[in-house]
Amino acid sequence: MAPDHAGTLGYALGQIGAKAAFALIVPALAGYIAYSIADRPGIAPGMIGGILAANLQAGFLGGIAAGFIAGYHRPLPQHAYPAAQEPLGL
Repeated sequence: MAPDHAGTLGYALGQIGAKAAFALIVPALAGYIAYSIADRPGIAPGMIGGILAANLQAGFLGGIAAGFIAGYHRPLPQHAYPAAQEPLGL
């Protein structure tokens, strides 16, 4: 977008669209890499990692790394409760 067209509707739409679209590419990339590895539980952590990578100016490589980290992260095993202490499933 040429700055000499500033103030026009086309310039405003171009600025909004370009900034929003390119700001979401890295989080979407990281989220879908994590989704391909961990299925649905990986989408949100992958996108959060992608936002962090974008804010740290890590670029696409940071987004790829965030996607792999979020996808391969495994939570700790859950503690098995005795039957008398089993949580209520409300």
